[in-house]
This record gives sequence, C-alpha cells and structure tokens, in this order.
Amino acid sequence: MRLYRYSTFQWARTLDGTGAKLYGGRYNPVGVAAVYACFNPSLPYLECLAANLKGDIWPLFYQTLFQFDDDGLDIEEFKAESLPMEWNADRYSGTVQNWCAQKLTNRDVIILPSRVNPLDRTVLLNPLRSNLEDRIEIIDVSKMVFDKRLVDLLT
Repeated sequence: MRLYRYSTFQWARTLDGTGAKLYGGRYNPVGVAAVYACFNPSLPYLECLAANLKGDIWPLFYQTLFQFDDDGLDIEEFKAESLPMEWNADRYSGTVQNWCAQKLTNRDVIILPSRVNPLDRTVLLNPLRSNLEDRIEIIDVSKMVFDKRLVDLLT
C-alpha cells in the first residue's frame, strides 16, 4: 500500500501515531494513536484549505510518501452509509471518534471517506498492531509547496 500524509516537520518521519494520540482528530479521540494518510497526494492540500490554516503556517508542512506490504493485515473499508450520521459534521464528533477508535482497535488499517472530498478516502493506520511501524518504508519527505492562489483564498 502506498500512501501520503502531511504534518509539520516534527512528525514527518514519525509514523507511530503520537500526534493524533496527543491532539485527536476527526476519526480518533485524544489518547488513541492513529496515523492519518491518504491515497491521493492532493488530499493533504485540500485538508489544509478546509482547516482554514492561515497562510503563514503553511510553509511548516511536509508531505510524507510511504509504503508497506499489506499482505496479512486486517484492513476494512467503511462507506459513508455505514458511519455514524454526523461523520461529516463541521466539528469533530465524539460519537464518530469513539466509533472509529473501536473499529481501529481491532484492525490494522481502516479506510473511510474523506470529509473534504467524499470520493477520496482517508486511511487510518493502527501503529499498535502487526508491527505496522516496522513494515513502513518512507520513500520521500518533501516540503509542501502551496500555490499562492490557494493561500490568497484564506487572506
């Protein structure tokens, strides 16, 4: 499986789920380790736009391309219809976070619809199962370059 993720430089080479565990996210509550990723390299840019991150913070982001052998891993994809009703609400929902945390606890990888583009998918890795971190090969870490037109949308 070949995936992309974005983060600040501090977390760019760390795929142990610490960032998500410390701060939580759309699909995990604080305290639950998860690595957020996606199949499409454009999705991290959309996520930055959706988060309405101010232009001065964008230069701090890096994109990590990594891959791992998914043979024998417990992977499950969930369609929007099977998620709790408020999965795509503007604010994170504790119901959704807890539902996903329960699913992730019993799997190595779960695949969910992206909030910013439901035709794309968000991939959550459970770094605590199947020695997943040991399987991961980081292919590239590069500074994200944002088109000025995107930055100007938020100013």
